[in-house]
Amino acid sequence: MSWNARGLGSSRAFNSLLSQKQAVNPDLLFLMETKASQTIMEWLHVRLGFEGKLVVNSSGNSGGLCLFWVANVKVELLSFSDAAKACAHLDVDDEELMDYGNQLRRSIFEAYSGILQGFKNAKAVVMMSYAQHLLQFIDRQTEG
Repeated sequence: MSWNARGLGSSRAFNSLLSQKQAVNPDLLFLMETKASQTIMEWLHVRLGFEGKLVVNSSGNSGGLCLFWVANVKVELLSFSDAAKACAHLDVDDEELMDYGNQLRRSIFEAYSGILQGFKNAKAVVMMSYAQHLLQFIDRQTEG
């Protein structure tokens, strides 16, 4: 589940997130624009019932990213560029592998989108390193 939190400082925002989490019951929860500190995200991950977390703190009153996951999910952070390379060279005769590749592509696009949205109020120089990889990913997906 992906959620643009637009800040988690109010009880209304928390209750809305909790309601969605209970309705969907995701194994992974990606939050962007948390506008929250590491301490708040630590409390939130426990309160929502997740085992693991990865937090990128907000910068002042903007940004902030977080990934939570349940205990039975193994999370391994890979380079997006390595995943993009794998997506570009799939066996088109293997329908199951193509479906997995398409899901991976969508997930990469969503992750890049979340990263860029999380840094939307940051200086352009901060976002440039992510933008380059996103453009490389798009380029690889359009190769024939």
